[in-house]
Amino acid sequence: MSHRSVVAGTKTLENCKELFAQQAMNAIKLELFADRADFSGYTEVSDVFRSIARVEKEQAKQIFRIMEDELGEDLTTGAPVGETDANIEAVLSSKKAEIETLEEYMGTAQKEELDWVEELFDTISSAKERQVFILEDTLEEFQKREGEEEASEE
Repeated sequence: MSHRSVVAGTKTLENCKELFAQQAMNAIKLELFADRADFSGYTEVSDVFRSIARVEKEQAKQIFRIMEDELGEDLTTGAPVGETDANIEAVLSSKKAEIETLEEYMGTAQKEELDWVEELFDTISSAKERQVFILEDTLEEFQKREGEEEASEE
C-alpha cells in the first residue's frame, strides 16, 4: 500500500496543512516584529525574533517536505511536484489561484468601501500577474533546454 493512499483524505493531512500555514505565517510575523524592534533600537529583541522565525520557517519546510514526499503533490494546491518542471507548474497553478482569490477579495473590499485595502490587493495581484509571466517564460525555457538535452543524448 502506498503512503499516498494512507495519508490522502485524513485528518492528519488537514492538520499538516494547517500547521504548515501557521508555521509560515508565524515566521513572517516574527520577521516583521524583528524589523520593528530594530527600528526602535532593540537589537537584542530583534535577534530573538529572527532566531525564532528561522526555526518556524525550518519547521514549515520539514512539514512541507514530508507531506510532499508522502503525497507527491504540493501540500497547498495538490499539483504534482518533485521534478523541476512539475514544481514550476505547481507554483504557476498556485499564483493563478491567488490572483482569482485576490479578485474576489478586491470586490469585497470595494463593497465595504475600504478603498485602501482594495488598492493593496490590486497591487499584490499585479505583482502576482508579473510572477505568472516570469514563471511561464521560465517553464518554456526549461522545457526547451530539457528537449535539447534529450535530443543531444539520442
